[in-house]
Formats: sequence, structure tokens, C-alpha cells
Amino acid sequence: MPGTQLEKSAIFVPLIASDQARGVIELGDRNHEDAYTASDVRLLQTLANSMSVALENARLFAETQRRTREPAALVEVGRDVSSTLDLSTVMDRIARHAKELTGSDTSAIFLPDATGKAYRAIVAIGDIAEQLQTESIAMGEGIIGNLVVSGQAELINDTGNDPRALQIPGTPQQAEERLMVAPLMAGKIVKGVMAVWRTGGERFGESDLAFLVGLCLDAKVANE
Repeated sequence: MPGTQLEKSAIFVPLIASDQARGVIELGDRNHEDAYTASDVRLLQTLANSMSVALENARLFAETQRRTREPAALVEVGRDVSSTLDLSTVMDRIARHAKELTGSDTSAIFLPDATGKAYRAIVAIGDIAEQLQTESIAMGEGIIGNLVVSGQAELINDTGNDPRALQIPGTPQQAEERLMVAPLMAGKIVKGVMAVWRTGGERFGESDLAFLVGLCLDAKVANE
């Protein structure tokens, strides 16, 4: 690494969980060549196996905790919808639940403007909230604009490799930017759209998308 002395000996052992490398342990000696033996490698592998099990258990526990909170969040949102007719208040609460429980950096809900041909954020929360609130999404343009037309919910775990992607003005280009989009449907008509963004970290899964679709049902009721 720049600015450091190169090791003369090193051991690298991956942390494997569910047939995937979750990390790596590096042990280095800058002063001696042939500093490690096969028994050192075996010892480090034993430690790595124990660490991998602990990390996987921690990940599964966190996932279980989040899945337990999701039904409670949907019930709470349902109460919010019933308790007020103020659309911005309800949408703000829904967007906050979406951001928190999907582990996202930003969440937003878009509704059609007066022309019905473009969508604007009624609420945006998170890292790029300010840029989203000044942006207009044209139907058929960008990932969100395309999904407004199709009325389909979708997850994209690397927007940089999606040919539909357009850079949001004023935001930095991110590697491994992840996006989930779900429409607010009234029958076959798209009444709005919800989106959440995450940079790096765990990839979005189908269960994450299903939860977002559930929140969109509440958002659709609130909007109606």
C-alpha cells in the first residue's frame, strides 16, 4: 500500500460464509522472509472459520430483527393513514419507514405534476434529498421514468450498468449504487412511485422489494 513498507511474509485467509467471501484476514511480517509455516496457516484458517460463523450469525440475527420490524411498520403506517388527511405528513412517515427498514441512504415518493407527464418528489429524505426535490422525472426517461410507464416494481443492484440510468443533476456518480422502485397503483393506473437508494453494502433482495411494495399500498391509500 502507498506509504507503507512491503511485507516480506504474509498470510491471507478469506472469511467464507454461505459460499461467499465476506472478508479476509491478513497477517504480515515486514522483517523476515519465510516467517510463517503451514501450521500457522492452519491456525489462522481455524480462527477464520470461527469468525465466519460469528459474522454470519450476526448478519442473520440483524436480518431477522429487521424482518420482525417490517410487519409492525406496516401496521404503524396503516394507523398513520387513518389518523390524518394531511398527505405530506403521511408520505413523510412512509418514506422514513422505507429508508430505515431497507437500510437505504435516501428515500423519496414522487407524484405527478399538474401536467401529468412528469413526476416530482412530494417527500425526499436522506443524502440526496435536496437534489431530488428540485428534480422532475419525465415519463419514460431514466430508470424511474421507465418504471412509471411499465407500472412494474424492480430492484437494480448496480445502476451504473443499467442502460436506462440517468445521472441526477448535482449528485456524485457512485460505484455500486443500488436502487429499488415500486409504483403506487390504482388498478392499472400509476398514481405515483416510491424509490430508495443505497450505495454499496448488501445487495437489495426480493424480500426488500416486497416490503417496499407493501409500503406503496399504504401510500396509494393515503394519496387516494
